[in-house]
Amino acid sequence: MNPAFVIAKKDLRCLVRDKQGLFWALAFPLVMALFFGAMYGGSGDSRGAMKLSVVDDDGTPASQAFVARLTQQASLRVTPSDGDTARARVRKGDATAALRIEKGFGDASLFAGTAPKFALLVDPVRVAEASMLEGLVAQAFFAGMRDVMAEPTKAREEVRRAAQQVAGVADLDAVQRALFATFFVALDRFFVDLPQSGLAAAGNSPFGGPKITREDLGRDEEQPRSAWEVTFPQAILWGLLGLIITFAVSMVRERQEGTLLRLRVAPLSLGHVLAGKGLAYAIATQAVVAILLLLAVALFGLRIGSLPMLLLAMLATATGFTGLMLLFSTLGKTIPAVSGVCSAFMVFAAMLGGGMMPLFFMPAWMQSVSHVSPVKWSILALEGALWRGFDLGEMALPCGVLVGIGLVAGLAGARLMRRAS
Repeated sequence: MNPAFVIAKKDLRCLVRDKQGLFWALAFPLVMALFFGAMYGGSGDSRGAMKLSVVDDDGTPASQAFVARLTQQASLRVTPSDGDTARARVRKGDATAALRIEKGFGDASLFAGTAPKFALLVDPVRVAEASMLEGLVAQAFFAGMRDVMAEPTKAREEVRRAAQQVAGVADLDAVQRALFATFFVALDRFFVDLPQSGLAAAGNSPFGGPKITREDLGRDEEQPRSAWEVTFPQAILWGLLGLIITFAVSMVRERQEGTLLRLRVAPLSLGHVLAGKGLAYAIATQAVVAILLLLAVALFGLRIGSLPMLLLAMLATATGFTGLMLLFSTLGKTIPAVSGVCSAFMVFAAMLGGGMMPLFFMPAWMQSVSHVSPVKWSILALEGALWRGFDLGEMALPCGVLVGIGLVAGLAGARLMRRAS
């Protein structure tokens, strides 16, 4: 049998006998999934600016001015998009929501009872922010109405346009037409007689508001049905981080007890030793991911959107974290030193990458910094396979980042171990 497989078999047997290591790899992640699932239910408000893709189907000066007012909102980061791009950004988690300005926005008149219409598509993980977004949309709309009403000339033009629209309605009888005609004449007189300062002080329009309807992503597979489908990818990462500590500490212990020295003087190369250690960790990660996912499917109804994409995410995650484990095992000569390094990395990577709290709770600058955490890319890859509906092209980025991290960290760990031996 290949020496690497023998070493891997030995390490896996040691892991099975290590009750404390199994707790951190299996029990603790399950507790984390239950805790976060019960705590925030897969949604929450963001402290950072919400990313909003805006699709302007109207394309009139009025709709363009509305988009400009949205852009001025401090709590929004507005990106003009087309329909397909906006939907894809929401599905991949790159945007909080997408707002579609429907055709007829520029022709709508609240005075004539023709309110502008919008369609709002929200990331299923961030449904709690939908009401806030609706409020910001209404605020931007009424800001435009305030500007119109603050200038009598523009207000009178709006009244005349509304009168023309009502005059073109065929279903009105003579009495209704007379009532509307009287109303618009009086309203026009109102804007002539009322001082401009009084209009500016009024601030808001006394007429109705915009109509906003909710849309979904279109395919049921791209919607998490419960908080557990959001929290279990986080829980899996806690299990893999726990395995890093277990395996890195075991390598330090073997170095202190002379086991690694005996392996080196045997007819084995350093490559055999590293391959065996890495293979054992990779197999352990696949087992932990599989066990946690089976529990989630059996107990909490978690769905697997694409099995091939899930296998790809699992392999990429195993590659990335195996390299990190080999590197961390060389960053100290004692068990406390290596354990401290691994614990600090585990806390930092989980906190920054969405393992402790969802990324949408974080300020915008911290969401940008989170790109350095492998936890973020692993969670994104797992979510993409489970319910976000990623295709192969969309999986390329998170999986590629994880493989790159694993190769760089693994090579650095091998070089450090070669120098120390």
